[in-house]
Amino acid sequence: DLGREHHGDRRSIASAMAHPKLSVTMTNYNYGEYLPRAIESILRQSFTDFELIIVDNASTDDSPEIISRYAAGDDRVRPILRSENQGALASLREGCDLARGEYRVHVDADDWIITDDAFEHQVAHLDAHPTMAFTYSCMVQIGPDDELIWVSHPYGGDRHLSGGEALEAILSFTLNHSGTMLRLDAYRAIGGYAEGLPQVDDMDLAARLCAQGTVGYLDRQLYAFRQHGTNANARPELGVVTEQFLPVIEAALDGPAGDQIPDRELVRRRVVRRALLHLPTRHVFSGQPRIGWRLWLESLRARPRDTLLQRQTVALVARTLLGERLYATATGRPAHG
Repeated sequence: DLGREHHGDRRSIASAMAHPKLSVTMTNYNYGEYLPRAIESILRQSFTDFELIIVDNASTDDSPEIISRYAAGDDRVRPILRSENQGALASLREGCDLARGEYRVHVDADDWIITDDAFEHQVAHLDAHPTMAFTYSCMVQIGPDDELIWVSHPYGGDRHLSGGEALEAILSFTLNHSGTMLRLDAYRAIGGYAEGLPQVDDMDLAARLCAQGTVGYLDRQLYAFRQHGTNANARPELGVVTEQFLPVIEAALDGPAGDQIPDRELVRRRVVRRALLHLPTRHVFSGQPRIGWRLWLESLRARPRDTLLQRQTVALVARTLLGERLYATATGRPAHG
């Protein structure tokens, strides 16, 4: 009876299914090896007034069987098993279209929730601040063998921020798709996920939500983002910086939330420089220097001065030449960047 022992005392099944406070969405394609951990981390949450919508995108592994078993054991699980692959974006939109809650949080099938009270904290944060469009926590990146890679702390402590105040951190890749809890009415007001942004659809969505209200940040390790060789963004195509990163940044800073920033051009320079070396750093420091330097050359062509004249470029050269262990020994910095 998978997950049923974690229900606790909750409202009647009929009422909860019709009007859950929270909709949890999950999209999956051939992540059967990760699914049980992800699903169980949701079902054991102390906050129980939720539905879990799992959209399986025509997986060819044992994912449909796994999802069906959990659905049979817990009435909150709503399986959507597609016979044809409709693409990741369509699955994300479908999950939100089907959502019946006031709030929505997404958990990728290869990620998981670290603490049993994550939903409880986030729902309380949104309940306490009616103008808050969404809330998120620090990003915890985990390697394929569950080793901790790094944790981002964009702020020192919990925050309730204006959209403009939150925008720089969001445009600096500190927000993870898994674990961002938003108001569904705010999501629908902006038309949901945009087309053509597979590498930054989460960042673009959050940046546009900043114009819909305030933003909450919980300085806690609530969700684990698993980095592995089959992540959707593991091998980005050329053009991602010029066709996705930079246009999203420019649109966000030129929009209503950007109007709230006193020194917008200073923030623009900072976030653009970070964006130029974000993917090169990720790949060079994860042992994929060829991909990293290919992406670095793309950034160099797009913004030569901003790419070349950065301290982080020196770090990339050192990490490539010295390797993981020597770099860590010589610099006293983590080998993962």
